[in-house]
Amino acid sequence: TYNPTWMPDGREIIFSSSRAGIYSLWRIPAKGGKPPQRLESVGEDGFYPAVSRQGHRLAYTRSWTDYNIWRVELPDVPSGRASAGLRSSMFISSSRADGSPNISPDGKKVVFDSDRSGFYEVWMSDSSGMNPVQLTSTSAYSGSPTWSPDGGRIAFDCNSVGHFEVYVINANGGKPTRLTEGSADSSCPRWSRDGRWIYFRSLRSGENQIWKMPSAGGDPVQVTRKGGFVAIESGDGASLFYTKTDQVSGLWMMPVAGGEEIRILEAVTMRAFAVVKGGIYFLAPEPSGKTLLQFHTFAANRTITLGSIEKPVWLYLDVSRDGRWLLHTQRDQRV
Repeated sequence: TYNPTWMPDGREIIFSSSRAGIYSLWRIPAKGGKPPQRLESVGEDGFYPAVSRQGHRLAYTRSWTDYNIWRVELPDVPSGRASAGLRSSMFISSSRADGSPNISPDGKKVVFDSDRSGFYEVWMSDSSGMNPVQLTSTSAYSGSPTWSPDGGRIAFDCNSVGHFEVYVINANGGKPTRLTEGSADSSCPRWSRDGRWIYFRSLRSGENQIWKMPSAGGDPVQVTRKGGFVAIESGDGASLFYTKTDQVSGLWMMPVAGGEEIRILEAVTMRAFAVVKGGIYFLAPEPSGKTLLQFHTFAANRTITLGSIEKPVWLYLDVSRDGRWLLHTQRDQRV
């Protein structure tokens, strides 16, 4: 919530908020007691409201950011040398924000989040990025979608109850099922390799930690003790890799069965890493302001730079199951 300003009579406050997934202007009684009401006549991207002295006119600014999902072709075997340039192409785009791509286990579908409908919702496209269809209709902020290992369900987070909770929806659509309960944020779900558990980040202990709960519902279990944000299991389900913040974080590893954590990467940008059989693909910040696409190989325990991305990147990346391409999100325009 940003830019609050008083109405001339002092009875209401106008402010900018992304509570519906995208920024817009809202009004609320100064005494409280009623939920905020969206100023529908303003539309999207409203900031810095100012009301005339008579209270009949409203001035504000509009600002928006265009995020799109890009596809990068990957080499068959990392060569150990920096690439002269990445072979990339726009994969999913609109005039709004499209991000958080996750590829289905059979490689035929991609889920992502987008505010192209006016709210952040979960969408699904073909593996070509074509034929997008809206999967959720929460009229809130829904995102971070991830496929179950069998491809039948999709977990995501949503703030429709005033804070983020984890939900699951059938891949064919329908009514979502809420999994987590409580008054603290729970978000960034990721499935265990066997589909029995869902890992998620939660503030229920007072700080960001990784928790897990049965994918069919049940009591959550705390996994990390020294901080955690996004977690992904290794292919054999024996190890857990995770970041600790939502900006630039190291990457840690610990046994799924429990044990000491080990830091294996110095810097990962936001939530942008994917664990594959031979190692980890990830995005890392470069001092020049660019972002490096890198691969950390388990066998040699070394990191290879595959190329760089010129524009700012955002949140997740994912790798196709055949290891031939990956998807990431970048900011292509800001107005």
